[in-house]
Amino acid sequence: MAPKKNTRPIRTRNGIPLTRDEYRQLKRQKEREDRRKRQEAWEAARGPLDMPFLLLAMTALAIFVMGMGMTALACYLLAVAMLVPALISAGVLPIAAHMFLFYYGTLSFITPPVAIAAFDADATRTGVLATRLGISAFLLPWFFVTNPGILWVGSAFDIAFDFAGIFVSLMLLSSALTGVMFMEIGRPVRALFAVLGGLFVVPMPAEFNYVLVPVSICVVAAFWLRGRRRSASAAGVEETGPAV
Repeated sequence: MAPKKNTRPIRTRNGIPLTRDEYRQLKRQKEREDRRKRQEAWEAARGPLDMPFLLLAMTALAIFVMGMGMTALACYLLAVAMLVPALISAGVLPIAAHMFLFYYGTLSFITPPVAIAAFDADATRTGVLATRLGISAFLLPWFFVTNPGILWVGSAFDIAFDFAGIFVSLMLLSSALTGVMFMEIGRPVRALFAVLGGLFVVPMPAEFNYVLVPVSICVVAAFWLRGRRRSASAAGVEETGPAV
């Protein structure tokens, strides 16, 4: 027996009542149309130098420098008036533009020469180490633009997929810079991790990401299992002691 549809009118369009199913269908259609318009605006704004990304890079540099001398809130409010309209006109989602600016405005707290959060007797050395360990924070604002699912924009599948992809991508990029993925890794593996993690930052067709993210997850899982076996072997050697 087919399930009974909910026919209770909950919304109206031009004075005509809509059922819950009709309203959901209309909402999904509007989301697809908005996504298509943003993509068209993004592609129209591209030039020979890929202007949206050039604009985002210049914006990130400007907001980063302003964050060295102002608090995060003051830096954000000033940047909203100066930079957000340009980003939105280039096809960037409004909430992504705001989060991009606010996030970069706070990164000066861990980067030299200011590095207020890393200040100690050797502030410069500590700030450089903090920057290495927090390098993923410099890439996260770009994910706000290229993968808006992390900002809860889009369907449930898009949101879950973007969260999983970004999580794995940041793990790979952090491991590429620190040289540790559940165990120490060599330079060739670090280069591979940098490529796999960096590809998700670059806007690619959805079909490419549908292959990239599962492959990246399998790579992380394989190194997790390998590191777990190595830790178990090391623990077994310590318990038995050296052979006589």
